[in-house]
Amino acid sequence: VLYGIPLSESNRFRFGFDIHQIDLDVGRQASDEIVEFKDKEGDDFLNFETTLSWRGDSRDSAIFPKSGGTQAVFAELSLPGSDLTYYKLSYENQRYWPLAERLTFSLSGEIGYGDDFGDTSRLPIWENYFGGGPNTVRGFAARSLGPRDSNGDPLGGNASYFGSAELLFPPPFMSDIDTVRLVTFFDVGSVIDTDETDFFDPDELRYSAGIGGSWLSPVGALTVSYAVPINADNQDEEEEFQFNFGQTF
Repeated sequence: VLYGIPLSESNRFRFGFDIHQIDLDVGRQASDEIVEFKDKEGDDFLNFETTLSWRGDSRDSAIFPKSGGTQAVFAELSLPGSDLTYYKLSYENQRYWPLAERLTFSLSGEIGYGDDFGDTSRLPIWENYFGGGPNTVRGFAARSLGPRDSNGDPLGGNASYFGSAELLFPPPFMSDIDTVRLVTFFDVGSVIDTDETDFFDPDELRYSAGIGGSWLSPVGALTVSYAVPINADNQDEEEEFQFNFGQTF
C-alpha cells in the first residue's frame, strides 16, 4: 500500500506499508555467502516494512530540462514482528545549469546505506545495493560493480555512491530539432560492504567517460551511450555500448 501527499506543486511526500513472505531456496552451487546467510537466519521469512520518501522537482521541463533539478530522500524500515530486521536510507540529487541557449551542464549524485539491527546478522542479500549500467557507472555491466561472492559472481554491498557530470547539447547542424539531445559525460561510483572495508575506499571507486544521445521516439524515450572504463580491474565486467528505454539524460 502506497499513499502520496502533494506538499506543493514541486514537492511530494509518500509513505507505504509492505508485507513480504519470502522463501529462500538454496541450490547445490550456491555461494558460501548465501549458505552462511541461510544457516544463520533460516529460509522462511515474514516481514512487515514501512517506507517513507520525499521528492522535490524544480526542473523547467520533465523531458529535456535546462535548469532546476530534482532531489529525493528514501527510507525503508522493518517493523516489530518481522523475521528480518534492517533499514535502508538513500538520497539522490541532480541539478541543471544553462551555459548557453542550447548548452546545459548537469551534476548528479546518489548515496545509499543499509544495515541490520536486532537479532538479524546482516542486511539480507537480496536487499544489497548494486552498481554498473546506464543508471550508475556507464561502461560497466549492470549490477556488476562491488564485492563478489565465493563463486566470483556479483554479490552487492550494503552501501553505494555514484556521481556524474554531463554536458548536454543538440546535434550539430540540427539545433532546431527538439526530440534529440547529445551528451558527453564522466561517471564515478562504488559499491562496498562496510564489514569488509571503510565506507569510502578510493581503491574501490570506478570511473568512466563517454558520449551518448537521447531520442524521444514515438514509442518513448530511447537513450544510448558509449563509455570507456578508466580503471577497470580483472574482475570487472566491461560493457562499453549500452542503451536504456524510457529514460533520458
